[in-house]
Amino acid sequence: DSSDSIAELNEENNVWNESYSSSESGLSALVIAGTASGVFVIVLGIVFLLNQRRKAVVQNEPEVEEQTEVPQEKRKGPSNVASSASASTAKKGPPPAKKKVPEISSQTPAEQAAASFAALDNQPVSETTTPQRVASWNELPSGGEYDYTADGTFYGGPECGRWKLLDDGQFEKVE
Repeated sequence: DSSDSIAELNEENNVWNESYSSSESGLSALVIAGTASGVFVIVLGIVFLLNQRRKAVVQNEPEVEEQTEVPQEKRKGPSNVASSASASTAKKGPPPAKKKVPEISSQTPAEQAAASFAALDNQPVSETTTPQRVASWNELPSGGEYDYTADGTFYGGPECGRWKLLDDGQFEKVE
């Protein structure tokens, strides 16, 4: 009652005191928030400087053409046949077929057929023919393609015939 608006017997007791105490000890929330903000600003500054440095390095580098990856050639041939050649001289399959230039015949189709039948008549007929075999895929005639079927692995073409891969790695002519 500093303005003496209330009549009192003792005007000297108009002082009021109260003590407050905190049950938790440590840093206040304001100090923690300030420290976190400061650390965030420092990290942001470092990231900015590193980004600027990276841009400067990229601008100073000469242009490099992109190198395209060269596709590796697919492996041809049977996978269960071991190669006896060394790795430096290993063949990757039969040699490529040589392109034949078609010959222009001056014979009529009837004359060509007669000549073909005459050639067949001159061949000896053998009752005991042994199958033709080669020791490995290296010895197959050129001009064929591999065919992987449920019946086995075959190699064939119009000029080299049809060959079947046997269990021991040999190829036997079937047609």
